[in-house]
Amino acid sequence: MASSSSTTGSPFGLRQRLTGIDVARALAILGMIAVHVYPLNVTDAATGRIVPSWVGWIAAGSSSVLFCVVAGVSVVLLSRNASTVGFGQIVIRLLLRATVLVLLGLTLGQLDSGVAVILVHYGVLFVIAIAFLKLSAKVLGVLAVSWLVLMPLLFGVLNRFLQAAMGRVEYVNNFRLWSNPNFITLLEQPGVTLWDVLVSGYYPVLVWTGFLLLGMFIAKMDLRSFPVHLLLFGAGLLVAGLTRAAGYGLASNPGRLRRWSELSFTDPAEAPAAALTGSGMVTQYLVGDPSWYVMVAPHSTAPLDVLSTAGIAVAVIGLCLILTQHTAGLGDKVLYPLIGAGAIPLTLYVAHVLVMAVLGDEAGSEWTVLLIQWGACLILGTALRIVGWRGPLEFLIHAVSTHLIVLNPPAKDSR
Repeated sequence: MASSSSTTGSPFGLRQRLTGIDVARALAILGMIAVHVYPLNVTDAATGRIVPSWVGWIAAGSSSVLFCVVAGVSVVLLSRNASTVGFGQIVIRLLLRATVLVLLGLTLGQLDSGVAVILVHYGVLFVIAIAFLKLSAKVLGVLAVSWLVLMPLLFGVLNRFLQAAMGRVEYVNNFRLWSNPNFITLLEQPGVTLWDVLVSGYYPVLVWTGFLLLGMFIAKMDLRSFPVHLLLFGAGLLVAGLTRAAGYGLASNPGRLRRWSELSFTDPAEAPAAALTGSGMVTQYLVGDPSWYVMVAPHSTAPLDVLSTAGIAVAVIGLCLILTQHTAGLGDKVLYPLIGAGAIPLTLYVAHVLVMAVLGDEAGSEWTVLLIQWGACLILGTALRIVGWRGPLEFLIHAVSTHLIVLNPPAKDSR
């Protein structure tokens, strides 16, 4: 059996880690880069119709959800030495990490990158995770499934109520930032910024907490067990397959497409592709409408969207664990660059956003930009893994979250 972990004694290096989780994290990063670089909808040369691109089919929505689910896994793995350093210090460590993530997110939000930056939401989710760290796997499993099934329904009801009270278009236009949260919006529109992060924005924490809980549940399982890996892969594939099939079938209904087009002010010619990729359709205008509940468009936050992307994330994690732990060492060798890239996600994500801000609309060929950025991620990840170093931002966040607190074992209770 292949080793599924890597170790190093370097003070700049990585602790023992599950390489399958690194591979899943790398796929999430590479997928998000593809979504930001490559068009999600393209014109079919043969028919002249607008159709989803390969990125629109494969990566739209599912990459960022995978990133969030893996974050839930990471939070639990990070807290597993609580008995040594004390739960209170784990909480402080997570709060410090969350603070760094939020500050980085607000900073990147100032840039005109064209990227919907996830780091502020990511930081908020780290804080929320603290409340669930001590729960058992069984409780977390029930909570995660319940959240993913019920919260999108409640999300739709909440939005419907607010639209009825304020007007559908007025609510969406006035209670969303229409930009990334940043220091300026935080100062000038603190209420709208908070509401955007929690409810009305691109990654509504109210619903995305379910993805975090799903990752935490996965981390509480035996991640070195082959049956567990098969269960994750099979169950995730089943849920994703059923929900995607249902969503794609329902999205082909002409009457439903007309309604989505009218309510979201989408060009009718673009609506069929937009309903599958989310690109070109502002789905926030649809939230709560009866037709919205059967949408599968990425980032629509509709029930089928949430369940299908959650299923994809679980299946990918299961497959990555199988490939790295049950291939007699071959998986770790073949996937070495992905393992390295997955160990430095924050560095790669921030670098990607900076590059997109610099390139702007003059990026050139999408394929060229995509392959260069993918190649840079894999090369940097490989190089840092060879020398046993963390990425620059991983080192920063590790230093901030560990060296600013005292890591002594907790004192025994004298009572």
